[in-house]
Amino acid sequence: MSIRRKLALGAILALAALVYFFFTHRPTGPVRRPAGTPFDAKIASSGIRDLGVSTPPEPVPGAMEALFARCRAFRYREDEGGDHWQTPAQTESLGSGDCEDKAVWMFARLARAGYRGLRLVIGRYRAVRNRYHVWVTYTDPRGTEYVIDAAAQKKIWKESDFPAGTYRPVYVYDGSGPVRRALRT
Repeated sequence: MSIRRKLALGAILALAALVYFFFTHRPTGPVRRPAGTPFDAKIASSGIRDLGVSTPPEPVPGAMEALFARCRAFRYREDEGGDHWQTPAQTESLGSGDCEDKAVWMFARLARAGYRGLRLVIGRYRAVRNRYHVWVTYTDPRGTEYVIDAAAQKKIWKESDFPAGTYRPVYVYDGSGPVRRALRT
């Protein structure tokens, strides 16, 4: 057998081995690709991934309104030199923050006060056209959804009180798991 034939036969055998390996060593089931959003790192840096709430108390009547009033009292301050998400402790210490800082503070405080059905929402708000806005939503046990936006509103509203498209969610974080794309935008 000539050297040329031996090389061709070797190449064919190597290719056959690769094909065999590919088809016999593929993972079974769905392939897990790392999910990611532009906000995963920001949520992690804000400190709300682990709120340390194991057995939540029952929500205290009026606590949401009191926390909202306290959050509204924080001075609105734009980030300088990029978008930095403060922890709830930083927002409280500084007494100021922008929309996401107020929303993160509100989300954390409501969760610690025993509220469930909370979501930190990143999306579009009609008054802030060219960038993302961040707010909190709460769904009560009867299924009524509320918009809690201490940066843009003077009170807590039912979502149904706004015209369609006023608040348009793009990403949602519910306190567990990853940040997800919103089902409706």
